[in-house]
Amino acid sequence: MPKKKTAKKSARPKTPKKASRPAGKKAAKRTRRTKKAARKKPTAPPADRTAPVESWSDTELSERWEAKKEKAASRERALSMAGREIGTIPERADPDRREACRYNLRLFCETYFPKLFFLGWSKAHLRTIKQLEKAVLEGGLFGLAMPRGSGKSTLSLVAVFWAILFGHRSYVVLVAATEKKIAKVVKHFLRTKGTILEQDFPEVVIPCAELAGKANLANGQLHRGHPTGIEWSDDQIVLPTLNPIYDFDENGKEIRDRNGNRVVLAEAPPSDCYGSIIGIAGITGEIRGQFYYRGETLIRPDFVICDDPQTKQSAQSGDMTKFRLEVLDEDILGLAGPTETISVVMPCTVIATDDMADQILNPDKYPD
Repeated sequence: MPKKKTAKKSARPKTPKKASRPAGKKAAKRTRRTKKAARKKPTAPPADRTAPVESWSDTELSERWEAKKEKAASRERALSMAGREIGTIPERADPDRREACRYNLRLFCETYFPKLFFLGWSKAHLRTIKQLEKAVLEGGLFGLAMPRGSGKSTLSLVAVFWAILFGHRSYVVLVAATEKKIAKVVKHFLRTKGTILEQDFPEVVIPCAELAGKANLANGQLHRGHPTGIEWSDDQIVLPTLNPIYDFDENGKEIRDRNGNRVVLAEAPPSDCYGSIIGIAGITGEIRGQFYYRGETLIRPDFVICDDPQTKQSAQSGDMTKFRLEVLDEDILGLAGPTETISVVMPCTVIATDDMADQILNPDKYPD
């Protein structure tokens, strides 16, 4: 039988060989590999398991552990101190500007609170300023009639700052119809940085600002390693007391002179209001609780501003008006104690006939 003819398979086309790289490129690639291998960290040799292991006694282990704990505690103390330390207080920017306002409430308002008192003064404002100055510097009981919206609350607040910052009064209580709102305003001005008040009263504003509005930071605040004594609650603010720099020996022990007094390297920043107190209360709140213990010494208020203590609702109520008058006569006037007199100023506005303000301003009922 004749053989079947099979179709011839077509030959596969040969792929062309890749062009060989030039010798220079190959050498460069080898060089890069060599450098990369050189940059790798050498692997540690395997541990010799036959070598003896260092051992410590129980006493040595305990000592090493105690040293480690002490080192960690020291680091934590240093971090804590750094977070609580307020640092160096700068000098006053303009002592003459500050001193010019010492006995001038109007100049104090215009100098340190220009954004609040940007309008001209009326005769009623100037009369109120004079009576506030007299009450702060000399004492007395004053009822000041001013129309609503005339700025009497703002003027009363600034008068509190003026009395405290210059040391005219050491414990001022600000009484208002609502306690929480006035507390926020007082704290705002005391802790606002970048103001003229901070420039001339840095020993007060900077420690208050470092609290950042957090009352729990007050107990731990330090200046030069010593507590500032600042207190920052909603009803009472105790201004800080800054300390001088004392001398210590190489062992951290205090160095004293022949008389037993501590050697001072740098005096504390000067201030007229170290440890002064601002009390804040509502007319219906705990006014009788306005006192302060410094050690074993009881400190009582010596000046009160009762800022418009009635509301529109209380002015329409005879019972509420009677209650507020009793608080004024029995509680507020008795804050200084049974043997001391207290200075009180009450800026007010008459809302209704025979309301609290109307009776206070009546010379027949309150001749003083």
